[in-house]
Amino acid sequence: MKMKQTLFERVYNDLHEQIVTQRLPYGTHLPSMRILCDSYHVGIRTVKDVMARLKMEGYIRTEERKPAVVIYNELNTNKNAAVQSILEYKTCILDVADTMFLIMPSLLSFSARACSDYDLGKWKTIYKNLDRKRPAAKTKTFLSFLYDLLKCSNNLLLGDLYTSLELYAKIPLLQNFNELKDLSMSHPEFDGVKRPMEALLNRDVPEIEKRLEVMYEAVRHGIRHQLGRLSREFPDITERDSTDFTFDVWYERNAFYIQIVRDLIDKIGAGMYPAGSYLPPEAVLAKNYQVCVSTVRRALAMLNEIGFAKTFNAKGTMIVWQEDESIIQCMKNKTLKLETMLYLSGLQLMAILIKPASALAFPHITKADTDNLLCRMDHPDFILFEGMIQCIIDNQTLPPLKIILESIGELIIGGYYYSMFYDGPSSDEAFTLTAKAAFRSLCDGNVHEFSSNLSQCYCHILTYVRDYMVKCGLSEAQKIITP
Repeated sequence: MKMKQTLFERVYNDLHEQIVTQRLPYGTHLPSMRILCDSYHVGIRTVKDVMARLKMEGYIRTEERKPAVVIYNELNTNKNAAVQSILEYKTCILDVADTMFLIMPSLLSFSARACSDYDLGKWKTIYKNLDRKRPAAKTKTFLSFLYDLLKCSNNLLLGDLYTSLELYAKIPLLQNFNELKDLSMSHPEFDGVKRPMEALLNRDVPEIEKRLEVMYEAVRHGIRHQLGRLSREFPDITERDSTDFTFDVWYERNAFYIQIVRDLIDKIGAGMYPAGSYLPPEAVLAKNYQVCVSTVRRALAMLNEIGFAKTFNAKGTMIVWQEDESIIQCMKNKTLKLETMLYLSGLQLMAILIKPASALAFPHITKADTDNLLCRMDHPDFILFEGMIQCIIDNQTLPPLKIILESIGELIIGGYYYSMFYDGPSSDEAFTLTAKAAFRSLCDGNVHEFSSNLSQCYCHILTYVRDYMVKCGLSEAQKIITP
């Protein structure tokens, strides 16, 4: 399981790591506290505590009514140090740029469709005055628009994903070298940010994807050429072996007892612990999960609360069938409501991402892979859909995209959905037929049908769970629309 980490530790460790590796080099202005709160999904108290510690340790300087400034490594301010921090992660930067080119047009196109007319209307007024701004201000306005667009989509993960990609694609190129802007503008088909913004505001889906692909290709073109020039200028800088990209969807949800609950629900849904059976004793569970008995008891208490189990004195914890009344009570719990909204957000995000991810992996899926899936289809514990998704993840050629898929996959455990069917996932005929259609397309070499059917599987799960949760009182779930 993931190591337990407080919100303070998460924010501090991330900013500290960026400063010491010079992704936030000396002299950089940190974002405002409000933006940091939005980016990390924490309160102002947490951000203030983090800034106070960074200041005390000599990493930043703060002044009243002014942005914090990085002062770490003040004696080493030459450009060579910044170049080294770039070239050490050259492949990672290129991979992130490729990932953005692959997925951001679809994600932004979806966000424009999901965004309300009111929210888009505010930006249309700003767009009318865009030509009056200087080039740098125009770009800054456009980037703010993209972030706001993703936020207005109501998906709780899109903004975090965009922030992670922007951070690692720009390390620290866009912040410190004007050359990248000139290289991007030299791309023959790219003439600035106004046309992509226009298409997004008009919800013109074909034009959105076409213009954003050109824009991200121009940025990718600029990054590639700039890194090539820097590599020739500084040939002695050795690149690191490991990727630097991370995408963390956990936040405070990585408490050990929450992870145990999620894992047990996954096993219940998969049929490992059927209704009426008993879980292993607390001491055995504690040993299996490598935690103390009190943590297991807290997990079992939550499992009881959400209606998956009943604990009896001297007997143990018995698995029960979750009833509507249990879910209705769960929707009154703030933590469980957030968990459910994140689950729905993850399903929505995967329904979009699985198409480009499938297309990228498809040429690398071998006959041995499909034969393995075919051999396991008759096994009672095997779920074909999950087998195909794992095959796609295993055959990803872009490490950042693989990390994104794995991280979201940990969030949207299949067992929660499968547990809604008394006879398991096979009793959901529509889902089963769509998954089998995807497998036939895989065997036939039809990448378009393969990716479309997998996306439909996620859409089916999202629609089913969302509508059920709305019926149980979670009215906010209506905002998570099916792609």
